[in-house]
Amino acid sequence: MDREYRNWVAVHGTPPRARMAAVSGEPAAADGGGHVSGAPSRASSAQAKTWSNVRIVMGETARVALSIPADSSSDFDSDSGSSACVIARLYSTTSTHHSIRHNVLENVELVQVSLPALGIQNLMNGRGPDAFVSSIPNERVHSERLMDMLLACHQKQCCLVSKTRDNVDIVLVPRVPTVASRDSVCFLVYATNLCAVNLCESLRLEKRVAVVLDLDQTLVDAEPCAWDGDVAGLDAYDGVRWEDVEVRAGDGRVVRAKRGWPVNGEGGVDGRDVSGEGHAFYIHYSRYLFRVRVRRGWWELRRFLIDNNERYMPFVCSKGKREYVELIYGGLDVDERLIQREQWQERITSTWPDELVLAADKTALMALGCAGPGDGMAAETHVAAPVICVVRRCGSISLSLSLSLSL
Repeated sequence: MDREYRNWVAVHGTPPRARMAAVSGEPAAADGGGHVSGAPSRASSAQAKTWSNVRIVMGETARVALSIPADSSSDFDSDSGSSACVIARLYSTTSTHHSIRHNVLENVELVQVSLPALGIQNLMNGRGPDAFVSSIPNERVHSERLMDMLLACHQKQCCLVSKTRDNVDIVLVPRVPTVASRDSVCFLVYATNLCAVNLCESLRLEKRVAVVLDLDQTLVDAEPCAWDGDVAGLDAYDGVRWEDVEVRAGDGRVVRAKRGWPVNGEGGVDGRDVSGEGHAFYIHYSRYLFRVRVRRGWWELRRFLIDNNERYMPFVCSKGKREYVELIYGGLDVDERLIQREQWQERITSTWPDELVLAADKTALMALGCAGPGDGMAAETHVAAPVICVVRRCGSISLSLSLSLSL
């Protein structure tokens, strides 16, 4: 990570250092906009460096683990004792992610982060650290506390993480203490998506490939059925055996629904033991009734994924409502051999939450369960892992391989 710091300095110039201020006896000069002046720079035409004082408010767990007293007041900031916090200086540029350009980092907690995975994702994104956190020149209380935080994070091999309201993970990576003590730059700051970082690391360690499955017009064709809206009217569908199921809506509500299986001549339920082409089943929820026909190739693909479970990790992403998606997938994987029900929340994604009028466009992060359609301006990031996309191709199923998914 210190190599990234050196690369950042080569482009944006060296941030003012507390030890430089201590020698001169004065804080680093700055104009009214917080732009650093007088700091040595190896790229005079680079983007202007700006700084601002940031309040790092610790969560309860981190405050206890890092032994930060509840009263953190100092002569520098009369309001700093209002909560367990540390006041530091944040150096940024015009390219810094907007979520970092705030005066407060709230509910900061200790989190174990795979630095190799974070570095790989950073390489895929093609940018270095978004900012740096250092001590404030000529300030003692919070400077000592910031260094204590750095030492504790380094000993515990953890990072400091703050999740913003728009679901961006702001990660503060501790530098080597001996190096930080020389220039007072304690943390490298990244705006990222930790769920994507952890997923990519998990895939790498398990040597698995993510497989994203679409539903409508790829694995199945769902057709609405004529129905008067009366549940009792479902009995009019002769040869269909109905079962009660429970699925979840986009807002977490439990939805009571039904799934219907055509009964063959021998009394068995088609779909549980028959996997022939043209197999169909029915789903009913709320006032909707659909006949779902399974398209050619699904059963072979399902058998392949089951037989090679140690190599592939399946996901489902669809533009249908959450309850609709769960009902259909439950009919495609009745025995839950691909994705167990307790994994549905992480592995099955609907891009049409209840609060949206229309479904959102699919993205890599949504397809892999790392972000939701209502997350707003999330951190721009690529998925640094191999992903197989199941796509529609002339009525049959085909596969494509990519390093970053964009459906």
